[in-house]
Amino acid sequence: MTAYHNVRTIFQRLAALWLGAGVAGAALAGPPAALPLVPYPQSVELGNGRLVLSPACRIIAADTKLVPLAEVLSAEFLTVVGCKFKTGEGQAAAGEIQLRLDPALKGEAYTLLVTDRVLVSAGNYQALALGTSTMLQLLETAGKAVTLPKVTIKDEPRHAFRGLMIDTARLPHSFTTLRQCVNLCRLYKIRYLQLHLSDDQLCNVPSRKFPELSGAYSWEGMKEFVKYADDRGVTIIPEIEGPGHSGVMRSLRPDLFGLVDADGKPTLDANKNPVGISCFNLANPKLYPTLETLMEEQCELFHSSPYIHIGGDEVDMSGIAAAAAPLIQQKKFKDLHDLYCEYVVKLNEMIKKHGKRMIVWEGFGGTGSANVKIPTDIIVMEYEIRFNMPQNLLANGYTVINASWTPLYIVFGGQSAEEIYKFKVTDFGPHCGGNYAGTQWTRIPPDDKNAANIPGAMMCAWEMPEQMELPMTRPRVAPLAERLWHPELNDYPDFARRFARTDAVMDKLQFPFSLTPEPRLVKEMDTDGWSFDQSVTLQAKVNQGLDYQVRYSTDQKPPTAASPVVPAAGLTITEAQTVEVARADLSPIKTLTVLMQAFDGDKPVGDVRRMVLYSWEFLKLKPQLVQVRRYENSNSSVEARDLSQAKPVAEYSLPWFSPRTERRIPPQGVVLVYTGTLEVPADDSYNFGVNSHGGGIGSRIWVDGKLALDASGKINGEFTGEFIPLKQGRVQLRIELYARTSDTWFYAGWTRKGKGALPLNFLPIGAK
Repeated sequence: MTAYHNVRTIFQRLAALWLGAGVAGAALAGPPAALPLVPYPQSVELGNGRLVLSPACRIIAADTKLVPLAEVLSAEFLTVVGCKFKTGEGQAAAGEIQLRLDPALKGEAYTLLVTDRVLVSAGNYQALALGTSTMLQLLETAGKAVTLPKVTIKDEPRHAFRGLMIDTARLPHSFTTLRQCVNLCRLYKIRYLQLHLSDDQLCNVPSRKFPELSGAYSWEGMKEFVKYADDRGVTIIPEIEGPGHSGVMRSLRPDLFGLVDADGKPTLDANKNPVGISCFNLANPKLYPTLETLMEEQCELFHSSPYIHIGGDEVDMSGIAAAAAPLIQQKKFKDLHDLYCEYVVKLNEMIKKHGKRMIVWEGFGGTGSANVKIPTDIIVMEYEIRFNMPQNLLANGYTVINASWTPLYIVFGGQSAEEIYKFKVTDFGPHCGGNYAGTQWTRIPPDDKNAANIPGAMMCAWEMPEQMELPMTRPRVAPLAERLWHPELNDYPDFARRFARTDAVMDKLQFPFSLTPEPRLVKEMDTDGWSFDQSVTLQAKVNQGLDYQVRYSTDQKPPTAASPVVPAAGLTITEAQTVEVARADLSPIKTLTVLMQAFDGDKPVGDVRRMVLYSWEFLKLKPQLVQVRRYENSNSSVEARDLSQAKPVAEYSLPWFSPRTERRIPPQGVVLVYTGTLEVPADDSYNFGVNSHGGGIGSRIWVDGKLALDASGKINGEFTGEFIPLKQGRVQLRIELYARTSDTWFYAGWTRKGKGALPLNFLPIGAK
């Protein structure tokens, strides 16, 4: 039996699992909460009856500063309830909406008063945006009428820092997806959206002075996105990771971030490639002037953010020991750790010059070192709860944001909504390996004198392709929002009822149309997309009350007003329309990306809906490319093994190379051996390497029988690789991976020198 799942259907299925079995029953058990709001306000006084908004309703901005918010709200009304309310200035009449500033309201406090008209008041723009989010959640339609309950709401959050982090440095993310994340944050009153902009895989740091670092995000594109977020009361925090997790920056500009000789030129190895290191070369004289320029640019571009995040975690400095030795002696430092602490201090000084505050991941111990003290005006995000314990950071005077792995990390999954709903901002949980009940919590007593220095928490979504961001975050951001807003509430079934209503609003904010395929022809493939047999018909249905056309494109570019309209009978996609492409795992596959967007005349409305469709027929016909053998690793070693003495447990072949499919390792560990034939397109140097996380993994790679990389015995959290010169033709590849525990996942790959994406392909097993 085959089944098809579009993004919304998958979300609904996952939500049913994540929210827990009680959700379905809860929706039917007893009366609903007074109002379907998430997070629930601090004070609600429900009046009698409902206000019917006039068809001629205007959204009035009492201050010119509020005009952008009025225009945002007008566009949201259009997508949520199909009403084209105009904006204006002055005073609202009966049946209209008034946005106004009230200096008596401080911080993020706002009021929402619905009588014969709607009055939203706050002391500043951001707080007023919170009030309008509450109003959006209360909207109802009856036929063509749009109504609101008559109510008085007085509200403000308990915790000021409410954040969501999106990883744009592992897999590319379009501004379309990032705008969707902003909309999610706006609806649930998440104040900050942090963008992880650089890592070992990608660098997307917008820069005019160093455009080669900008990657997918141009300066102007990011500037427009920041305004999009600001207009909705959401603040973007940029994160430039360093000195570790900086592989792409070092690769793009080794002269600035890598090892250099006496003339300031990159130090080369025997193959005339820049010598690889695992962090910025803190002894490079060009490093800090470069970072000064980058930080100045980020403070300008992300002008509305009070914070700049510099990363600072998981730094392997062993590769720069020799280069840094003279500098350590000159400064009378003890060791490399002193240089790391100095890095944190120097970047803090750069950022403070621009009136902003620096955030760093948990990574330094104590208060720094005996020679270099890390000032307490920085903010530390606790995530692993092992490098520097939260109680120690608080006792030493640091401000601590709770970003603990349990329950706040999303990595192709995460804790359930019900588990997140138990969260307290003073509870810090390390990685639990899927065993939430066994989490070893570090709990700060709420009455501890230092608990006030925990301003809030941040949920972190790591490693995922952009089409997974919303399905994974939507059911998890909402319970976190309520815990940070109104932590006294503890009725999870009641929350689940309210969430069902607000999530329907979120769906309409994203897409003013639904998408329905023929389910008999399509089957779910994996996290990257959906596959179909022979053909599939996608039918787009505009939401009730809207008079739009849905247009589509298949060239990876967003639809325009000139793009074709989705036919009333649906858009039929056949296997013949798919295109063969190489994926990150080097497996060519036939796929087609369909982008759809609603248009009001020639004006796009809502977000682009993205469907990645794979040819199931092509997959069935694909030749087997990679041979895999699994051996027991009962001693859970990451050391190299004599496999002739190891017990084999499985042998199979795959039509693609994708070691991440093996990430669910048995508890006792396993040795994995991949073998295959690679086709080399041109004489060049190719960087072969591995990268792992979790429970630890060692590895060795052979090319044509020659040991190209020996990382056995190592738990390599960063990409570790070696450049190997290859001739055009074919080479035999063998990869041994020594997984230590069940909580392990990894990458393995190779890049052509200076070419970025991978041009190498596996040949079928037995190919001549």
